[in-house]
Amino acid sequence: MKIAVASSGLGHVARGVEAWASDLGRALFERGHSVVLCKGGGIADLPYERVLPCLQRLAIKTQRLSRWTRRGLWRLHLGSVYELEQASFTWHLVKLLRREAIDVLHVQDPTVALFVQQARRLGWVKCRTILGHGTEEPLEFLRKIT
Repeated sequence: MKIAVASSGLGHVARGVEAWASDLGRALFERGHSVVLCKGGGIADLPYERVLPCLQRLAIKTQRLSRWTRRGLWRLHLGSVYELEQASFTWHLVKLLRREAIDVLHVQDPTVALFVQQARRLGWVKCRTILGHGTEEPLEFLRKIT
C-alpha cells in the first residue's frame, strides 16, 4: 500500500497541521511503509519528501489574487488565501497521486480533501482520502467528505 501525507503549508507555515503531517510522514517511513510526504514549500530534505509548488498564503501575489476571488469564487472554495493555497497545491498533488499510484491520502487541509475526493469521483485518482479534521470546519462542510 502506498500512502501520501500532504500539507499545503508544510515548509512555509508553522502550525499544528504542518507538525502533524511531518510527524505522521516520518513515523510511517520509520515503520517501513511506502510513504510520500507532500509539502507546499521549503526543500525536500528527506528521501520520502516532495515539494509541490503552490500559491503560498503569505505571498503578496496570493493576497492580491484573493481580493479578486473572494468576491464570487468563495462558493468554489477559492475565496481566501488559504483556499487558494490549497487549490493550487491540490493541482500538483493530483498529478503526484496519479504518477505514484497512491492508495491512501492523509490530509488536514479541508479544501485539499474536498478537491481530491472530487478528482476521485471524476476518475482522475484512485486513492481514498482521509481528512483529519483539525481546522474547525463547520458540520455542513464536513458532510461533503466521505
